[in-house]
Amino acid sequence: MASSSSSSSTWMMEKASGSHLFKIADYSLAKEIGVGNSIRSAPFTVGGYDWIVECFPCGDEKDSADCIGLFLTLESDVDKNNVQVFYTMNLVNLLDQTGPPSEPLTNADVFSKVNCSWGWDRFMRRADLEKSRYLKDDCFTIYCAVTVAKAPRLRVGNAGAVAAPPSDLPQHLARLLESGEGTDVTFEVGGRLSRRIGPCLPPDHPSSGRNSSAV
Repeated sequence: MASSSSSSSTWMMEKASGSHLFKIADYSLAKEIGVGNSIRSAPFTVGGYDWIVECFPCGDEKDSADCIGLFLTLESDVDKNNVQVFYTMNLVNLLDQTGPPSEPLTNADVFSKVNCSWGWDRFMRRADLEKSRYLKDDCFTIYCAVTVAKAPRLRVGNAGAVAAPPSDLPQHLARLLESGEGTDVTFEVGGRLSRRIGPCLPPDHPSSGRNSSAV
């Protein structure tokens, strides 16, 4: 079978992904901590870096005091390195597995020693949270997914053989069957040659006899 070779290359970004669930209990007390004060999750590690989720129940500043703020904060010391991160946050109801999570918000930011915290100062209006299904028994849960981009790399490989156009052998055989002319036909079966002598007949034909020999 005729074939031709071809090559390919793939650019890809090395990355590491992880997620964290941060449950805030006693929301009625948490919302009394005042503007600019946050509740911090336990640290979790993704891509070799430590992260926390920060929740500002009363907003991180006065102009967002009616909203809940959510931020992803880099806890590791990165010196002069910059860390490119894709992250998503939304609210989930762990007590009601049948319901969907809230609409996720996604950002792509570069974290550094100077800019170590990114997120949303107006993630959700506090009034909307309090009437939503995500606040249950005075608790709500934040889901945070993080993907850390590493160094890009280029992978070079062989695209493999390109098959020749389909053979018209079946049509030739059909014509032979119709004509009944005697002929020698050689098949390749599993890498071995099989020769059928005489008229080409279908296997279930009474006269076929399935007389073949492997070479």
